[in-house]
Amino acid sequence: MYFFKQLENIFVLENQSVDESQKRTFIVFVILITIPIIFVLTIDDFINKRILEGLFVLGTIIIFVSTLFTLKHIKKIDNILRVNSVLILSLLCYGLSVGGGHEHSFLWYYFFPICAFYVFKKKEGLIWVGLSILLSGFFFLSPFFHSYGIGVSIRFLFTYIIVAIISFGLESSRSKYHKDLLNKKKQVTYTNHLLDKANRNLVKENKQHKLTEREKERKIVQLQQALIEIKTLQGLLPICSSCKKIRDDKGYWNQIEGYIQKHSDAKFSHGLCPECSDKIYGEETWYSEVKKKRKGRE
Repeated sequence: MYFFKQLENIFVLENQSVDESQKRTFIVFVILITIPIIFVLTIDDFINKRILEGLFVLGTIIIFVSTLFTLKHIKKIDNILRVNSVLILSLLCYGLSVGGGHEHSFLWYYFFPICAFYVFKKKEGLIWVGLSILLSGFFFLSPFFHSYGIGVSIRFLFTYIIVAIISFGLESSRSKYHKDLLNKKKQVTYTNHLLDKANRNLVKENKQHKLTEREKERKIVQLQQALIEIKTLQGLLPICSSCKKIRDDKGYWNQIEGYIQKHSDAKFSHGLCPECSDKIYGEETWYSEVKKKRKGRE
């Protein structure tokens, strides 16, 4: 796991999907385990003076190294992988046509369907694998190239087709599993969105509830204060028997009008009763005349 993690850190670029990251890691892993093996085979070809065959195998190493470089620096690599697939398929066909690897180079063909389906998915992978079947059948059965014998050719074609079918089935299962994971991820994301929205609504309602509670408390305080004031007016009021001033709770003496207005909604308008009018204006001539006129009207 640590090894694959290091490969991801080196060859997986930023903002790439999980599927793309896995594809890059798979390609790098296959290349890293294949290059040493091919290098040993190249040395064997040169030692046994199979110079042209060794050069072609060396070309495979160059293709793999260039692929590693592109994976390290380029984000979109689909077209580069297609070019590399053409080159690798060409090298496989050459080895097949000349009977390379002591007539065993065709064994490398079996890796092609697995890689093709994983890298290019099912639809495009079918095209590449179908092309490889046609080319391998042509070179195996053609009388113009190295002869493997009808028995070996038939066995290879049948086994190669079986490997291709198995590779297709594995990629189909992997794709379905990947889609199921994506759908579940979307469902989880949508559920989290709904939960987050519900949480925001709850927070909003909680704030409104707190505001309502504060408003209720404020109203209760106002009502309690009003009740206290009403009780004050209803209770025993200390009033001066001479000037009629009222003493409040703090010990101050207030005019009766001001005290009542302060502790109730009552308003005062001043006037004179008949007894006070006679007492104040009784000796005045104009007052006597006005009083006579009133009596005449009655």
